[in-house]
Amino acid sequence: KFERMTKLITPLLALIVGVVSAQPTITVTDVTPDLGPTPVQYALAGIDPGPATANFTFNPGPITLGTGVQSNYVLPSSTPYASAFPTATHASTSLTNPDTYSFQQINATGLSLIGIAGPTYTAIYSNPDRFLALPLSYNSTWTDNWVVDFDYGSAQTTRTGVTTGEYNGYGTLVLPWGTFTNVARFELLQEFSDALDGTVFAEGTVSTVTYYMPGFESALFTTNVVNTLGQETTSTTVSFPSSVGILEGAAQDLGFMLFPNPANETSTIRLANTNDLVTIEVIDMLGRTAAQQQVAAHSATQDITLDLHDVAPGHYQVVLRSANGRMGSMPLVRQ
Repeated sequence: KFERMTKLITPLLALIVGVVSAQPTITVTDVTPDLGPTPVQYALAGIDPGPATANFTFNPGPITLGTGVQSNYVLPSSTPYASAFPTATHASTSLTNPDTYSFQQINATGLSLIGIAGPTYTAIYSNPDRFLALPLSYNSTWTDNWVVDFDYGSAQTTRTGVTTGEYNGYGTLVLPWGTFTNVARFELLQEFSDALDGTVFAEGTVSTVTYYMPGFESALFTTNVVNTLGQETTSTTVSFPSSVGILEGAAQDLGFMLFPNPANETSTIRLANTNDLVTIEVIDMLGRTAAQQQVAAHSATQDITLDLHDVAPGHYQVVLRSANGRMGSMPLVRQ
């Protein structure tokens, strides 16, 4: 997947428009994530979700990115909550909130959410939410009923819902960092009601439009509209896929902390349990190296000053590579 992704990224100056796209068919191979960090996701204000049609060309226009976040896929058996989700095939956790896990079941018939667990609450689906049916081809539709029980320790809430989905478009997605062809457009509507002790106290809907390219394990562009208790909020997330190409094929197990972030002229990298020569690169959104330095790390906790004096303001990926093949990355905003 990582090797394919590197070839699919086109710099802004070489954008290709007017390409006739194929109708991608989505299978379990396409949506099964590799273990390790995901591409960086950036949250934005809500953007119009674009056209539902064949051979679209969707350009959402200028995009101002906030701070990026990443998730990390792990084996369910490696989590503290594995016994509560025996049918899970995958678990993921946010790198900014690593104590809470989402548990999924991914197989040839679909991608289902079966639970969430953390220190303060658990959510177990007695009827999983299959929010992506498989295999999918253009004009496929699906419907799924689901039930989840939230346990906050002192209170239990049951959410009952139905998800309807449609694969209703394919074409070309134009983002500031590249053009992506053969992109599938999915549209989901989740309708739900929340009940406490059998009494419904809230109802709502979540409408989601997702642009997904086979071979890339995260959505390229997603817009959500949440409507509950009479209030509506809209948000958009985008992926920065060249961070995947940067890390292709590597053992992404070199963990570190990065602070402050956003940063001005310097930031600090905190390493632990590393006894090796480490190369540090600051990579821009077109995959170019904006800064580079090396440090001889030792096994104790070590703070390294990351020099950003010659790095222009913007969004970057900090990539660490050790001489013995370990690697890790985190997003960075240079103010």
